[in-house]
Amino acid sequence: MGADHTLLLARHGQTEWNLVRRWQGRSDVPLNETGRAQALALAEQLRSEPLDRALVSPLLRARETAEAVAALRSGPGFQAEPRLLEMDPGRWEGRFDEEVEATEPEAAAAWHADPLRHGPPGGESGLDVARRVAPLLDELSAGPEGSRVLLVGHQFTLAIFTCLVTGTPLDQVRSRFLKSAELLRLRLPHRSG
Repeated sequence: MGADHTLLLARHGQTEWNLVRRWQGRSDVPLNETGRAQALALAEQLRSEPLDRALVSPLLRARETAEAVAALRSGPGFQAEPRLLEMDPGRWEGRFDEEVEATEPEAAAAWHADPLRHGPPGGESGLDVARRVAPLLDELSAGPEGSRVLLVGHQFTLAIFTCLVTGTPLDQVRSRFLKSAELLRLRLPHRSG
């Protein structure tokens, strides 16, 4: 059996939409001033971290976070990885939490009660996100032995990814949420092809 991989998962820095509890999903929202400072602090944490690969969600807030990291280190450049996109919030995109609660109380209640099976109307459920990221996890586990991979992405998607890596039941996804620009280190068993 080969050497385990090291996965470093980092959530993007803060945006204004995070502050006002607005569903940003697939919207290209930039980091705010706090988020840029958080990205720089994350970059300092990762400055001398050896990496074999670096993957980033194509969304602006994740790319800006990755750019701050890349500016302080040498090594592999970031590759855009669409499977790291945030959960698609469907018609809740761009709406405030309280607006969703007021206008779609049944759908909001279903989402809060069971985000795995009930996604926002027209969007993805947690199970949809798990189906999207599981092939990426399989690819990483079958990669070169002992690989060290950084993934920069989003709260919900990284939480689902973490559950899959650690064997945490998916219905506990909210317990695996990362704070803005938080870094999580995971071991992933190597799987030979």
